[in-house]
Amino acid sequence: MVKKLLAVIGITTFLLSGCLSGSTGAPQEAPPGETPTVETPGGGATPPAVTADQWSGWTQIPGGATTDVALAAAAFNNKLYVLARGNGDKRIYFNMYDDSNWSGWSQVPDGATTDAALAPVVFNNKLYVFAKRIDELIYFDTCDISGNWSYWTQVPGGRTTDVGLAATAFNNKLYVFARGIGDKRIYLNTYDTSGNWSGWAEVPGGFNTDVALAPVVFNNKLYIFAKGIKDRRMYYDIYDTSGNWSGWGPIPGSQTTDVAVTAAAFNNKLFLFSNGITYKRMYVNIFDSTDGWSTWSAWANWAEVGGGGGTTDVALAAAAFKNQLYLFARGINNNQLIYVNTFGPPSSSTGSE
Repeated sequence: MVKKLLAVIGITTFLLSGCLSGSTGAPQEAPPGETPTVETPGGGATPPAVTADQWSGWTQIPGGATTDVALAAAAFNNKLYVLARGNGDKRIYFNMYDDSNWSGWSQVPDGATTDAALAPVVFNNKLYVFAKRIDELIYFDTCDISGNWSYWTQVPGGRTTDVGLAATAFNNKLYVFARGIGDKRIYLNTYDTSGNWSGWAEVPGGFNTDVALAPVVFNNKLYIFAKGIKDRRMYYDIYDTSGNWSGWGPIPGSQTTDVAVTAAAFNNKLFLFSNGITYKRMYVNIFDSTDGWSTWSAWANWAEVGGGGGTTDVALAAAAFKNQLYLFARGINNNQLIYVNTFGPPSSSTGSE
C-alpha cells in the first residue's frame, strides 16, 4: 500500500530482461483509517526544517524495477548511484542520476547475488559496495571514476551476517559494520588507504540488534544508530577521531520501529529516518549542529516525511547530492516499485530518462 505517491512516471521498456521485474500497477492508496495522527510519535512541535513544501513529493524511478529488500544510495563522481537487489534472480543492480537523467538499470558485473540490502560508500576516490552473499560471508566490489567495476572480493576474517551491512568513510578510513548471527552484537572492520584491513572487532557496550546499522559522519564524528530488539527503540553511539566510543544511549521519545533506521548528513544537519510499526509511515527527525547534544532537544520532534505521505515496510535509503537530500523507498505489499523524494531547494525533475 502506498498513499498517493504523486504522479507515477511512465515505465520505460528497459526491464532488465525480467531480472528487476517490471510492473504496470499504479501505487495503491492507503486504506481508510490509516491516519498518520494515530501513529505520529512524541508530543513536540514539528520542526520548521521538515515542512511539507520543502519535499518534492514521491515519484517513481523510471524503468519499472522492483525489489523486495531495502535500497541503498551514494553520491560518487558527480552522479547519484542507487543500488537494488533483483526480486527474482537476487542479483545486484544500479541506476545513476546526473541531476537531469537516469541512466537506466544495469547489473553490477560478475553476477553476484544477495538476499539483503547493499552498503555503498565512497572512499579513496572509488565507490565501494558491500554485500552479504547467500553464503552469509561479506564481500565488496569497487567502481572507479571511469565506471569500471573490479570484482567481488571477500572481506578477510570470515565474519558472517544474516542482515544488511553498513559502511561509511571517516578519518581517512573506511568503516564496515556487521551484525553477528549468533550473538546479534555489532562488529566493525576498518580499511585504510594502503589496502589493509584492521580485522573484525566488537563495538564496545554489547549492544544487540536484529537489523542493519546506520552510520553517518557528522561534525567530525562518526555516529552509529541501531534498533533495539525487545523495545524496538532507537539507540546511538558516537566515535571520535581519537578512537573513543561514547557508549550506547537511547534517542529520547517514544518512536519505535521494526526495520533498520536510516541516517544522513545534509546542509549541516543530521537527518534520521524511521518507519512506523503499525501503519508503516515514514518519519524524519533532524538534529541541528548548533544545538547541544547534551540536551537532545531536537530529537523530541519526529514528523512524517512530506510530499504526499507514503508507506513502506523496509528501511529507507538517503543520500545528499547536488544540494538536495534524496530519499528512496520501496512500495509496500504488491507494489514493490522504487520511488524517490527530495528535500531542499527546487531542482530539476528526478523522473526523466
